[in-house]
Amino acid sequence: PAYWARVRAAIRLAGLGEYVTYLGEVDLPGKLALLRGCSAFCQPSRAPEARGMAALEAMACAAPAIVPDAGIFPEVHALTGLGRRFTPGDPDHLAHVIAAVMDNLVPARQAALDALPAFAAHFSAARMADDVLAACGSPIA
Repeated sequence: PAYWARVRAAIRLAGLGEYVTYLGEVDLPGKLALLRGCSAFCQPSRAPEARGMAALEAMACAAPAIVPDAGIFPEVHALTGLGRRFTPGDPDHLAHVIAAVMDNLVPARQAALDALPAFAAHFSAARMADDVLAACGSPIA
């Protein structure tokens, strides 16, 4: 709570309050509605993400995702074509990628929709369960 209070205060002091809505914790239906309603989703992580769940959830909802070219995201992109990548630690490149996506929202959304079958093939819960069972060497009959 104290961290978010400081963040909200910094946003107000910077005069950006009209551009930021703090939702707090949302339930699953609220999260799905939010992600499905996003024009784009940006995860400007500084450290490499081992799993990148927030971005993966956005991708599963067909939100055009803007992610760092580090951690799991190069693999996700190679397998699915999803995720416009930026160079971590380069805010100018990040701004350029965000602008490119926002200037081309219709094709960005269509590309995200077109990639959903590949995304499901590699990152669905069913695929994860199959991979775990294969790693354990015990198929369920």
